[in-house]
Amino acid sequence: PKVKVDERTHPVLYLTVSSFGILRPHLLFAKRYVSRMRSGTKKFAGHWSQGLLASMNDPDLIVEKDDKLTVIKDKTDKKIKFRFGYHAVPSMSHLHLHAISQDFDSPSLKTKKHWNSFTSPYFVDSSEVIKRLEKEHKVDFNQKENTEYLSLDLKCHVCGRPMKNMPSLKSHIRTHSYTCDS
Repeated sequence: PKVKVDERTHPVLYLTVSSFGILRPHLLFAKRYVSRMRSGTKKFAGHWSQGLLASMNDPDLIVEKDDKLTVIKDKTDKKIKFRFGYHAVPSMSHLHLHAISQDFDSPSLKTKKHWNSFTSPYFVDSSEVIKRLEKEHKVDFNQKENTEYLSLDLKCHVCGRPMKNMPSLKSHIRTHSYTCDS
């Protein structure tokens, strides 16, 4: 399918569905965004953008490419469960959908606030947002109530076990299975 993208767009998830109904995630990046990363005054050594740039130039990962955008395949072979949704209190000025793997295996996930933003009611499934839009023609969330979710104590999103810090939580969550078959 053709995808129309504004050049100022940040990375977004691009999904296709195979003839067997299997969801195929890809990442879509606008060229202007990537060129800002390349030409910026900051050094990006070790930054996530360096891996992204390498992936965008890997012919084995490129699904579609032109002068404005590059679509790359998801880099995981595992069939991991994903949740799709929004933060109840927006963190950016533009609307964006999060696609978050339920194994939460990311070096970028470092703080309790960030963890809680995806594992508490602060994270609203896209199906819930769609239902509210269809029923009420708008989506409103109580900002104060939802912001309080970010300061909840750390706990495992699978078994609910309390954790004292992020390293112990990250170690613990590796004991659970997150594949679509489990």
